[in-house]
Amino acid sequence: MKVKILTLSEIKEKFYVRIHLDESRVLHFVDLKMAQEELPPLQVGFLNGSDEPILIDGRHRKAADERLGTTESECEIKHYTCKADMIVAALKANVGGSLPPSQEDITHTMELLLASGLPRREIIQKVTERTGFPATLVAKHVRNVQNGLAQTRLRKAVHAVAKGGKTIEEAALEHDVSIERLRAELLKGKQLDENEGVTNLSQAKAWTNKKVGSLNHSLGRLYAKISRDLGDGLLTPKQAEDIMEYMEKMVQRIVSSHDDWKSRILSRHEIRKAVSEREKKDQGEKVRLGRQALERMGL
Repeated sequence: MKVKILTLSEIKEKFYVRIHLDESRVLHFVDLKMAQEELPPLQVGFLNGSDEPILIDGRHRKAADERLGTTESECEIKHYTCKADMIVAALKANVGGSLPPSQEDITHTMELLLASGLPRREIIQKVTERTGFPATLVAKHVRNVQNGLAQTRLRKAVHAVAKGGKTIEEAALEHDVSIERLRAELLKGKQLDENEGVTNLSQAKAWTNKKVGSLNHSLGRLYAKISRDLGDGLLTPKQAEDIMEYMEKMVQRIVSSHDDWKSRILSRHEIRKAVSEREKKDQGEKVRLGRQALERMGL
């Protein structure tokens, strides 16, 4: 096992096999590191001879290091010839770890593998061989991803007809769905609600303003109390400074969490977009080959 010290800032997080970080897990590692407990090194990979280190396993430990202001960490170095192998290695590390991946995490990993260009059959084979998952389970997750993408395309096609002024034929062609399925969905007569969830920007802003405003108000009251207690001699300057430094760390934690969520959400959107485009391309190729076969038959 080759181990090397790397600075945290140079380690790139190119993909995620977990939907989100577990905050309690990060804090657990913070406590262990503060107690000077020895933890496994981060797993870092290099792709096709590149000099760019990519994080494979250890996001919670890396996040704990960043919380503590650590600038470098011990890393186990491995080399890979394709991105799909890196993704499977990350999944395997999580499966064998103390925090197993959730069902949603596994499905997300299948999205990553489909987006990497790996054929469905190879995905099932690689994941089964390296993680020990039953082939039927892996196939189910891949199928769930493909079904989910098909459902998304159908919703977009329905919206294109109901709100975008497209004909059924135009929407079906644009979003790669069958005319029969689109027509059947439209006949259900479901109403589209554009403001459902937090898809409405003004609604999201109003909710955020309310929550952040409440937090700012609470912090303001606490700062005012620190000022009074310091003036009354109930706190020493050192105690007041320690409290405010701790508050600053908590606020920075919120910013760090926001950055992590933003990165994961945008990354997952791009992955789904890539998978959808690949599925559409594959379907188009099947149609082209089918037409060629019919032409050769003189039909």
